[in-house]
Amino acid sequence: MSTTLENTVTESAARTWLREFWDQHWMGCTIGSLLLVFGIAAFANRMLISVYPGQGMVLYERFAGRPSPQIYYEGFHVIAPWNEVYKYDLTFQQQTVPITALSKNGLEVCLDAFIVYRPDPLLLSHLHRVYGPNYADKVVVPQLRAALQDIVGQDLPEQLYALARAGQRERVFGRVKRLIGGVYVDVAEVSIINVKLPPKIQEAIQAKLEAEQVLEMYDFRVKSEQREAERKLEEARGIKRFQEEISKGITPQVLQWKAIEATLELAKSPNTKVVVVGNRDGLPIMLGSEVK
Repeated sequence: MSTTLENTVTESAARTWLREFWDQHWMGCTIGSLLLVFGIAAFANRMLISVYPGQGMVLYERFAGRPSPQIYYEGFHVIAPWNEVYKYDLTFQQQTVPITALSKNGLEVCLDAFIVYRPDPLLLSHLHRVYGPNYADKVVVPQLRAALQDIVGQDLPEQLYALARAGQRERVFGRVKRLIGGVYVDVAEVSIINVKLPPKIQEAIQAKLEAEQVLEMYDFRVKSEQREAERKLEEARGIKRFQEEISKGITPQVLQWKAIEATLELAKSPNTKVVVVGNRDGLPIMLGSEVK
């Protein structure tokens, strides 16, 4: 019971002290509370940060003088108002970059490169520390230009049209990925969507390609004629072999016997005929046969 009495006395004394303190300092407490509320309202946009889906945030610690190694992903975060925040788009981004390069023979070539990329989410703080928010202009575009200038410099102008084909994309993609993919950026696709040569060079290439097509057509015709000649020669050889085989089995006696059989069959017909027997070959000769 003594303990309960002591607690009651203590609470009463505290209330009395708070009442006396408020009576003496109510104006200062009110002004301080208002300043605190206004301060929180003024710095709310620097303290209460929302990171939306597909974004990543890097926190720059002002007093430490460096980016925080922690990466903030989607959600609601409370930070100190003196720190700075930098948000990055972590989704894949598309960009078309115009590039001018020199071909193997020194001809200036213009082309458009299409690239799909995004910052590596796990290396976002390193990317921010080395390149900053404008990493695309500092890393992606320059390295893409360097890679394609190196590739274009290995080919002749008429070979550059092949860069826009599907079969050459792996070559371009592998080269660009080796340069850009190692510097905190994930490259998903690289392709050439347009190759532009000077008009005169392009006309010359088109004329050369057309001439090659005409030559291929002539070659096709020549080969077709050669195959037709071979077919006819083989057919003639077959006919000759057939005649040689047939001639071996046909003797004058066989021919005479076949003629006699034919004469007998003809004699049986009701048509009027004159048969003469006794010619040089011993075969009958029919004269003046008429069909009634």
